[in-house]
This record gives sequence, structure tokens and C-alpha cells, in this order.
Amino acid sequence: MSYFSHPASSARWKNVVGLCAVILWLAASGSILVGQTTNGASANPPASSTQADEETFGRYLVDHQDDLAPFFNENGDEFVSQAAPLILGLLGKIMFFTLVSCWVLDVALIRWFSIRFAPAFSRIRRALIYATGRLVLSVLFYALLGLAIVFVSDMGHEAIVIALLFLAFLLIELAVQTGWIHYLYSTPVPKAFLCYLGIFVVHIFTGVLVSAPILAGHATMLVKAYVDINITPKLQAAADTEKKELATITSVRDALKAQVDDAQKKIAENTNDQQQLQQQIDQEKNSDGYLFSRIVKLRAQGHLEAARDQITDLLSKFPNSPLTDAMKTQLAGIDSDLATQAAQKQQAQADAARADAQARAALLARAAQGEATLSEMRLALVGKKTADITALFGPPTATDSDRWGYSRQMIINPMTQDKFGLTVYFSDGIVQGVDYYYSTGGGGTQ
Repeated sequence: MSYFSHPASSARWKNVVGLCAVILWLAASGSILVGQTTNGASANPPASSTQADEETFGRYLVDHQDDLAPFFNENGDEFVSQAAPLILGLLGKIMFFTLVSCWVLDVALIRWFSIRFAPAFSRIRRALIYATGRLVLSVLFYALLGLAIVFVSDMGHEAIVIALLFLAFLLIELAVQTGWIHYLYSTPVPKAFLCYLGIFVVHIFTGVLVSAPILAGHATMLVKAYVDINITPKLQAAADTEKKELATITSVRDALKAQVDDAQKKIAENTNDQQQLQQQIDQEKNSDGYLFSRIVKLRAQGHLEAARDQITDLLSKFPNSPLTDAMKTQLAGIDSDLATQAAQKQQAQADAARADAQARAALLARAAQGEATLSEMRLALVGKKTADITALFGPPTATDSDRWGYSRQMIINPMTQDKFGLTVYFSDGIVQGVDYYYSTGGGGTQ
């Protein structure tokens, strides 16, 4: 598994790989423009349309980073795998020309150093041996550094670990290269160290000088080809897919909106129908026929007075109704029913008064003979007032705050056949109970 596709680092590369290629492209394009301006080149001007397209596309990517983030997250692994060969090829070319250039410079520099500080060993053959050995050692050290970086990529704080590894390998390389110079030319270690340090600085400047024209000549073309072949088609396909989805969503939304509008229209129509129906019902309830039928029902239920009042109001409200004759007939029938009801009530009252009078006469007759029982007196007198008692039996023989006593013998004890007077008990002027009346005035409440 390569470092670029490792799970621990793929998430980080997903977010930046697309823009890294574009930034490299723009940087290389900028290098070309700067080089042309510096050198005062008056050759053919760059194609304005191509540069304008490149700048427009680069500016679009930079301005829409947030919008394009899901796209690069989804295709990040594929972009990394597709970009890796191009990047490695470009880096390989830079490394090759840098190593060759540095090898030539190493021969010249070490030759000058040996003539000045080790004349006994200042042979061209030894200079070639040194330059070749230094090249092999550098390649070996940087290969080991690359393997170490791959192995520590799973660890936490990768940046710190890689920086420490690079520093450690750099120190080891300085020590080994210093020993290599010391071994070949037998110079003191400080001089050998300073010699290689100078060579190392020259290598840095050489790498920069060699990389610039390679990047200027190839990076723009490679990045443009990479974008055109790998990124642009996928971006166009994603845009087309989003357009299709948007069109589908729009059609679905329009269909749903049409359904909602149709449902709302039907609801409005149903509401209007309900309102019209309610108006018809209200009109029917206020019609003479409906009100007359209710009056007839009231009469049948025995509510004669309410029926008479309502039919009287109905006649005044609908004087020209086709039901006027039927209403008058009903009114006459109701009046007849009321008269019959009143007569029946009067007859019932008369019958009740006659029965009461007969019962009172019978009670008084039995009391006059001393044959009335205590239970008969209780049923006849409880609930009556003092005036009623006076009307029945006359003034009492003895009175108290809550009782009256009649000494004449009106009540008989069925058990002993003894006859007694009557004691009547009141509460707030109402009879509550009766008892035998004794000459001593005692008696238990019954």
C-alpha cells in the first residue's frame, strides 16, 4: 500500500489533491511569465485565449472550494492514484537532471578542494571516485528516508515524526559524507566537514536552478493534461448528474404542487358546497312547513302551552302561508285540548277536596266516638299547620311552646282498649308527630 492511498492519509489528500495540481499548474505558469518578463523576451506572446481559460478555471476552483469539497472528497482517492504517476515522473526527471548536474559539480568542487588542501591526492580519478560514491550514498540515504516515512505514516503526529526523521538522516548523511572525504583525501575532519557543507549548499542552489526550467517547460502541460483528462470530465459528469437530479426534483415538485393545488381547489369547492347546504338547511329550518311540523310534534308530546305560543307567533310571521288554515285548525285543537286539560284538572282537584273532606269527616266521627287509632292520627295530621289542627279539633285543652294537648278521649289503644286524648307536637308551626295525651301531660313522641 503506497503512502498516497494509505487510509491514515487518504482523508487528508482527498481534500487537497485536486487543488494541489491546479496550484502547481498556476505556479508553473507564473514562473513562465516571470521568466519572460525578467529576460525581456519579445518573442511571440502567449495565446491569450488559452491563458484566459486557465486563469478562469483556476479562479473558479479557488472561488468554489466549499462547493467542490464534496466532489473532491468523493473522487480524492482516484485523483491521487491518477496524479501519482505524473508527479513521480516529473520528480524523477528533476531528480535525474539534478543528480547529473550535482555529479559534474562534485567532480569540479572536489578537484579544486584536493588541489588546495590535499595536493598529494589531487587526481581526476579520485575526484570521479568521490563524486560517484557521494551520489550512491545520497541515493541510498534518501531511499531509506522514503521507506522510513512510509513505515511511520500510521503513527500519530506524522509531521513531527517525519521532520525528526529528516533531521536524523541529514545528520547521518553529513557525518558519512564527511567521513568519505576524510577517507579519500586524509584531510582533517573539520576541513572535510566544511568541504561537504559547501558542496551541500551548492547542491541546494543547483536543485533550484535545475527544477525551475523543468517545471516551467513541463509542469503546465502535465497539469493541464491531467485536469482535462481526469478532473474536467468527472466535474462535467457530476454537473450533468446534478442538473438531471435538479430537473427530476423540479418535475416532482411541480407535480406535487399541482396535486396540492388540485386538493386545495377541491377543498374550497367542498367548503362552498357545505356552506350552501348549511344555508339550505337553515332556510328549511326557518320555513313555515318545518316550524309547523315541530309545533305538531310539541302538541303530540303534550306541551300544549308552548305549542299554542309558537303557533300564534307562526301565524303572525307567515300570515299568507298556504298552511294558514291548517295552523288555525291546530290552534283551535290546542285551545280545545287546553280547555279539556283545565277541566280535568279542576275535576281532579274537586275529587281530591271531596275525598279529603270525607276522610276528615270519617276521622272526626271516629275521634268523636273515641275509636281513632294513633297511626290514623299520625297519617292525617303530620305536616299540617296549627290552623288546620284548630279547624279539626277546636282549641286545645293545654298548650306549650311546641305541643298541644286535647283531653277528650279520641284515641283508642287496640291492645288494651283504653281510650286517651291527643298530643300534637309542632316545629315551626308544622305538625311533626302525635302521641297519647295523659292527664299528667306526658306522652312519648311518635
